[in-house]
Amino acid sequence: MREERKVSRTTRMRSSKIRGVEVWNLVRGMALWLACALLATGCATAVAFRAPMAGPQTTCVTPAPERDLVVGVALSGGGSRAALFGASGLEALAQVRAPGGGSVLDQVTLLSSVSGGSVAASYYAMKKPSKETAVLGPNGTLTDDYMTFFAGYKDNVSQDFESALLWRQVERFRWILNPALAAQSLAELFAERLMGPVTFGDLSEPWTLGSYDVSRIPGIMEERATAYTGLFFRSLQIEGVFPDNQTLRMIILRHTDAQWKDDLSDLPQICREESPPLDSPTAVVERIAEIPTRFKLKSECDRQLLITAAAKVVAQNKQEIEDYLAGRPTQEGTAQ
Repeated sequence: MREERKVSRTTRMRSSKIRGVEVWNLVRGMALWLACALLATGCATAVAFRAPMAGPQTTCVTPAPERDLVVGVALSGGGSRAALFGASGLEALAQVRAPGGGSVLDQVTLLSSVSGGSVAASYYAMKKPSKETAVLGPNGTLTDDYMTFFAGYKDNVSQDFESALLWRQVERFRWILNPALAAQSLAELFAERLMGPVTFGDLSEPWTLGSYDVSRIPGIMEERATAYTGLFFRSLQIEGVFPDNQTLRMIILRHTDAQWKDDLSDLPQICREESPPLDSPTAVVERIAEIPTRFKLKSECDRQLLITAAAKVVAQNKQEIEDYLAGRPTQEGTAQ
């Protein structure tokens, strides 16, 4: 009896050990296969597609109308931060009444953008209400159509595209660090979640399209680029290449230029329990400046800060915007 039990126990131990070795070999084999698959996808690249140059017959290329006053909006880059700030800035501009009646947005005929700002620009160009829809009502507030549009606008451009992009790369066996495949995944996500399968030819209203933008080079480097752009622009004015401030005026609206009340009564409610606490205007500005330029916003507080900051900087520059639209002169040095 004892010998039989001993033999039986020994058999079970050997059998378990054998199974353990088989499982370990299986795990190692699967890990090796997965590593090889990932390395193989790293060597893969998206198929290059060279689009033909657009000619004069292209219906979406429409020159800006001839007029005495031309108003343009340029949206800078910076991931979801730029996209949401741009969308919120357009909403704030929409609520400024132009001297001749209607909204400032009614005066805009040129829209330029780069990187994250292009998310906001493309959505606005494709999804905004038609020209026949009034932006402002008789009482000076946004009409119901535009209120609905801007609410969805801000929600859509501030989605977490980054996490969705990483999951798409894994699910489709695309190497995460391959920029061509990442661009393909991001384009798919924008089509599915934001724009739909659209092209420039689907624009319901004509927009002037341009592909050469010299400000793209300095525009990458944030604050240093802003200083360089201002110096570059002013130098060309002095040399007579650009007209003076009464003819061509740049009004720069930065998310970090928003002015907050000393008692922070204008701080969004959701930001009042942040850690570390936002207990001074300086702390709020620093928090806004630290929002990363990724295609995700880490908190609802960051989202509300950007929306509020956009409204503030437009309000701070409202008089200068109205002066320019009305043709009133500005003091030298006050405009950029």
